[in-house]
Amino acid sequence: MDQIPALGTELHYSISKSFGIFEPLLLKNTTQIHSTKRTTHTYGPHPRHQLDIYYPSAAESKGILFWIHGGGFVFGSKILPNVPEELVHRNVGYFFAEHYNLHVCVIDYRLMQHGARFPSGGEDVLLAVEWTKKHMDDTLQEEAKDLPIYILGNSAGGVHVSTAAFAPQLEKMREAMQFKVAGLMFLGTPFCYDKALKEREEVLETYFGGSEGIKTNSPLAMLKQFDVKGSRYAKTKTRFLLMDGEFDPDDEIREPHAKFVDELQKSAKDVEVCVHVLQGHNHVSPLLGLGTGLQDAEAWGHLAGQWINNSLIS
Repeated sequence: MDQIPALGTELHYSISKSFGIFEPLLLKNTTQIHSTKRTTHTYGPHPRHQLDIYYPSAAESKGILFWIHGGGFVFGSKILPNVPEELVHRNVGYFFAEHYNLHVCVIDYRLMQHGARFPSGGEDVLLAVEWTKKHMDDTLQEEAKDLPIYILGNSAGGVHVSTAAFAPQLEKMREAMQFKVAGLMFLGTPFCYDKALKEREEVLETYFGGSEGIKTNSPLAMLKQFDVKGSRYAKTKTRFLLMDGEFDPDDEIREPHAKFVDELQKSAKDVEVCVHVLQGHNHVSPLLGLGTGLQDAEAWGHLAGQWINNSLIS
């Protein structure tokens, strides 16, 4: 972790260098990470509609955590191919299953090359949740329908979680499936694109539907049009956890994060909103730190796990 500050905040450079730092640390724990049981399932009609379920070794599950990976709408998978031994995002499933007795669902969703267009990311999140609610009983061989559900979106994955939760285009889908979650969690999410780099313009315009679509379909714009106080989230006491890294880029992540938090706190005074800056972390080090066994690298994961535990207690 002492090498992270020197990498700066520029995403391309800090991401590639961070993988180089954490890969050998994860490789040391390959056996441990692989010890967590994993099964793969199809949750929808598209070939990308696949999810992995990681099982806690404890007999009784405390809940279901969905991990929605990032990748800028164009990259990413439930197991990253560029890291040996299938360690990422397997390390996420291992960490939360073993430390917090959660069933962890790591999903693939449609990317740009698969025809993804707003609000497809949110649709895929809802499809995965709906499938899991219907089939978890069979998977667990126990009554699982009442297990609390938590959804954690990382980077672009957080955008898709926002879409699943707030997009007006998906309200009928949420209503039909009786969408209910105990917690919505965001990690390093770009909630708006006012200061997005020029190089991202083509992808953003294609996914969101032109420059106007970027403005109206960003998570911040959707939140401003959403009645959180009068919504199912207030009625079911859904909690919100928002995290960004100390060395996330200010223009693309930290400033939009602050704007989203401010809007959420203003519009949802009766909804619990917890906000944390992950000291010493950049955009990808939280993801890569899980499963290393390093106290500083994994501290955010314990923060999130304890936050989930607190909701179970309350």
